Amino acid sequence: MTHKLQTRILAICVLLVFQLFLPISSASVDSAIIDSPDNNTLGYLKDFNGKERLLNEYTGKGEWVVVMLWASDCKVSNNTIHTYNDLHNASDVHNLQIIGISLDGTNGINQARRFIENHSVDFPNFIGNAQTIPTMYKLLTGQTEFATPAFLLFNPEGELLAHQVGAIPADMIESFIKQQSK
Repeated sequence: MTHKLQTRILAICVLLVFQLFLPISSASVDSAIIDSPDNNTLGYLKDFNGKERLLNEYTGKGEWVVVMLWASDCKVSNNTIHTYNDLHNASDVHNLQIIGISLDGTNGINQARRFIENHSVDFPNFIGNAQTIPTMYKLLTGQTEFATPAFLLFNPEGELLAHQVGAIPADMIESFIKQQSK
């Protein structure tokens, strides 16, 4: 079996897994997870200048939002980040925002900065930590499995429609969005 065929088969399998997740109603997503101003909440993030941010500042604003959870020392994150950067910059994908959340924490902010610089990442990125971000993912999705990279996909109304642990080809994200937008 050729490498190209193996890659295509893997991509189809990932798409099937991505599409098999049952839609998650907005009622099942506890708003306190993503919009509480308390610094100890799971939706609390920092930008690279130390400014406090909340995940809900980016969801439900009329755009599809793909949240990529990554770590600078994750081989898969390093090998695939360019794909999501290209998707972010693609002219044929309208109404889409990609947001990155590093699990490097404030102690690993320099490694996270190097990751962003080395990969010329253009989409907004924030600092989370390796304890609260996986917990946020588990509470939002109901899934106990977590690894980086992981993804959350919110529709323009801010509803979490899909989630994925592991890389997913950008064209499959585009296809999913197009299918949901019909």
